[in-house]
Amino acid sequence: MLAGLWGVQSAGAADKLISNFSFENGLTGWSTWGGTSGQSSSTTQKHSGTSSAKITDNVTTTQYGLESAKIAISSNTIYMVYGWAYIQSGTADLSIRFYDSSQNYISSTVASKNSPTNEWTYLKAKATSPSNAAYATALVSSSAANTGTAYWDDIYLTSAFTDLGEQVFGEAQLHSAVFGVDGSGNGVIYAVADGSTSNPTGVPAKMTIVDYNNNTVVTSKPLNGSGVAWAAIRATDNKIYMGTPNTGRLYQYTPGAANVVDLGVALSGQNHIYALAAGAGGKVFGGTAPNAKFFKWDSTNGFFEIQASNPVAAGETYVRSMAYDIANNRTYLGTGTDGRLMYFDNDTGNRYNILPSAYSGETWVYSLDYTGGKVFAQLKESNKMIVLNVVHNTGAAPTVTLDKEISAVHSLGVSNAVNNKVYYTADSILHEYDIVAKITTSLGFNLGTNVAADIGVVQLTDQTNWPGYTVVTLGYVSGEMKLFKYNIQTGATSTTVLDFPDTSTSIRSMTEGPDGKIYTAGYLTGGLGVYSPIRGDLDETKFGFGQAENMITYNDKLYQGVYPGARIYDYDPITGVKNQLFELSGDEQDRPFGLAAGDGKLFVGTVPGYGHLGGALTVYDIATGAVNTIRNIVNDQAVIALAYYNGYVYGGTSIWGGNGSTPTTSQAKFFRYNVATGAVNTYTLPGVGSSEIQAITSVSLDSNNKIMFWAEGYLMKYDPSTNTVTNKGQKFPINYTVGQQSFVFFDGHMLIGKWGDLYGSIGGNLFVIDSATDAVSTISTPVNASGIAQDEFGNLYFKNADNLWRYAF
Repeated sequence: MLAGLWGVQSAGAADKLISNFSFENGLTGWSTWGGTSGQSSSTTQKHSGTSSAKITDNVTTTQYGLESAKIAISSNTIYMVYGWAYIQSGTADLSIRFYDSSQNYISSTVASKNSPTNEWTYLKAKATSPSNAAYATALVSSSAANTGTAYWDDIYLTSAFTDLGEQVFGEAQLHSAVFGVDGSGNGVIYAVADGSTSNPTGVPAKMTIVDYNNNTVVTSKPLNGSGVAWAAIRATDNKIYMGTPNTGRLYQYTPGAANVVDLGVALSGQNHIYALAAGAGGKVFGGTAPNAKFFKWDSTNGFFEIQASNPVAAGETYVRSMAYDIANNRTYLGTGTDGRLMYFDNDTGNRYNILPSAYSGETWVYSLDYTGGKVFAQLKESNKMIVLNVVHNTGAAPTVTLDKEISAVHSLGVSNAVNNKVYYTADSILHEYDIVAKITTSLGFNLGTNVAADIGVVQLTDQTNWPGYTVVTLGYVSGEMKLFKYNIQTGATSTTVLDFPDTSTSIRSMTEGPDGKIYTAGYLTGGLGVYSPIRGDLDETKFGFGQAENMITYNDKLYQGVYPGARIYDYDPITGVKNQLFELSGDEQDRPFGLAAGDGKLFVGTVPGYGHLGGALTVYDIATGAVNTIRNIVNDQAVIALAYYNGYVYGGTSIWGGNGSTPTTSQAKFFRYNVATGAVNTYTLPGVGSSEIQAITSVSLDSNNKIMFWAEGYLMKYDPSTNTVTNKGQKFPINYTVGQQSFVFFDGHMLIGKWGDLYGSIGGNLFVIDSATDAVSTISTPVNASGIAQDEFGNLYFKNADNLWRYAF
């Protein structure tokens, strides 16, 4: 199984489609063998489309066939041709043929079948191209000695390894957008959207400038070196600043400049900037993770850590939101994962938690605004927004009173205050809040999106049709970026689809769907990529799908476990209908990495939410809709990998909980759950010595009805008949260690191949486990491999950042 000779088709080339491969244009592009009397175009049988090629051979002295046009290939490379045949009688032959640069024939390899009859079956011919090969063709034929009739359709050619390119496009995640001016002083929106989260230097995040008067996209500029951009603010000198998670860098853009400037990493050891606020004199305040730091930047002194070595609040890991009161020199900082609202006196350095005690159970202060003399704090997980009146007391804690609690707020904060009113969205509807009267009013304008990027109240240049002030915001709806306007004076509205730059996103999870297509889910942005083997011309992205941590196929449905809130969906590719079946946020569950199914039930293993320990196993009865959630099935551990066999669920755990939590255990567990009785057994992992196995990332049934699982780099085997675990040895030098990793929720992936062996990936390695001997062989790949799926031909698929790869063998 070791791939010693392999060629790579680049993303640009992707699938090498044979001209008229499905015979929809008759026999155009195919040359005939044995004269023209035995070959014809037919609509009697077809594997796809409406037509096929028919070869009728009534003599034993002539080879009737059809040969495709020549396709340029590489030498010394493994190639395969596939063809679908409907055999009525006799034998069907499929050949791959090689030619040199002068198009002289070199050699060929043939595959033959004479059964099954009267149904579609596929043939595969495989060969290594000769050292002087420059072209290849596919030949479908009936041999000279054979007689019979066969129909042919969908003839494909591929190399051993093919980079199929990016799969999920369009829904660029918009984390922040700020209102400002361009180089000429015209009003614009600076919108910051993600690029590729796992390949930051390849597909950088972008800052896109939108002219809200003319409803147009002006330009888009990359944030080179960062794939994700989260926070953005306009400083008092009109410069735009953007902070990035994953790289911890701060970027600056001067209106009218040619490029965005990378100011560098704000604070050493702080990988994430999630919050920014504008200070006086063009200064910028920022908040970080993983140690909840608070910094200042100015052009004279550069970066400066404000609260020295301490986090802004003891035990916190995130500064998630910020606001600044410029008149009183006070900074407000919203934290996670314990949800505090810190009041920082920039004159004295004193700090106080001013979040009212009634909200102490919130996980996040997710967004903050200071406008109209009030503090607006959006809370997670409740989605409530509270309005606070803060009175400053010299040298002491401020006096804080609650003006209003507003439910179901989904915009990222509120607009700037105009005439003592601010604007926000709740359940997709634009709302108004009167600061003086403390009253909320629905304005009835349905944006069709729950999260508006940012909301501004501005005066448009067209004062005839848009007199006075107009509320303006951006939001994604079904894969389209839209610009929304609501005129406060007249109630007039408009919605404009913008030509916003598309972007690809990293692949989070993948599986073969019930229709035989390969489905890929996007990371952060969501979206669902659909790839038809071996038909790159049919690639599509479906919108309205969230970040699926895992996907499986069961009984003609695609099931997805979606973050956040551990929402579980089914999707029918035939009807295009998607349904949310249930969610587990009420059980403090967030990330559904473990999925398995059997006997009419779906099994879900989950990681808890931010700051929490204790995952869950959930059993969902597909027929009745009954949901049974077992929290802490392994105490204080997340359930991240599942398999099902004969009445039992087999699972693997991670010692980590939600981000921001601290593990209380040191050894991950393999467990068995009896679906009928609810009994749970956990098992000691043999032969690991003093090693601490902190995550079991993949669990799979093999073709011998044994359970195989990866305990970091150790391959383990559980035998249901003897109720014992055997250590098959450390196959890969993988160790997940607290301190080196913030958490480990997924790495290994496995599936039963169509011929019995187990295939999978772990630690960037693609491997096969022999079904007879349990021997593990690494398949040499041109890039690191993650994930696993298999198509109807037995080809394997894996992911690398944004790109889907195929291994044909």
